[in-house]
Amino acid sequence: MKTISKLFIPTILSFFLLVSECDSQNYSFPTNENGEYEFSEVVTCSLSKQALYTNAKAWVTDMFKNPKAAIQLESEASGKIVVNGNYDKFTIKLVEDDYSGFEYERVYFTITIDCKDNKYRYRINNIDLKSVNYSTYSHRDYETSIKHEDHLTKINWAKQDKAEIARKMEVAKETLKGRKYEKEMEVLNKKLKEAEEKIIYENRIYFEEYNYFKSLGYSIKKGMAVNDDF
Repeated sequence: MKTISKLFIPTILSFFLLVSECDSQNYSFPTNENGEYEFSEVVTCSLSKQALYTNAKAWVTDMFKNPKAAIQLESEASGKIVVNGNYDKFTIKLVEDDYSGFEYERVYFTITIDCKDNKYRYRINNIDLKSVNYSTYSHRDYETSIKHEDHLTKINWAKQDKAEIARKMEVAKETLKGRKYEKEMEVLNKKLKEAEEKIIYENRIYFEEYNYFKSLGYSIKKGMAVNDDF
């Protein structure tokens, strides 16, 4: 599991998500005019174009393990820098089946910072989410493209499963007795636990994806606000 970006996700926010299921709609990705995921902002300030560009270069150097590999374009004349990054430190889920391993997510993205006198714009786009299965059998990662909204779909499916399991439990109470009842309830309780864990996991990953990019934006703005003109 390799990554370029050194940024991290504040874990305290993820904790609050687990305490109570959040309103997932609050964490949907913004999109641009083409319907593509994009986090962007124009920020005004008192710094010159040169100072902002210097800050952008310093931020990239500090936040990426290999800045030379990450930088796709750098132009002091136009005040523009473009970098590619990826991140895969989201919550990991253990997969227990014939090909046991781990399930996690990786995201690829592009950051563009355009600098002018007294203002700059950052854009985080080309966001490509991947569901990754790491097999302990083959020792390989298997990536599958996903959408941010897929987590909401999985949450709804898990909630439907919970409702169906609850119905089956009621039927078992009315129709089964003794050992048959105990065995059926054992199976249903296991499925109920799996559905509940699925809801928690999908909620958490959905939130972590959003929070990562918001944190990335905050980090850019903090780096761009440096004023060494003293």
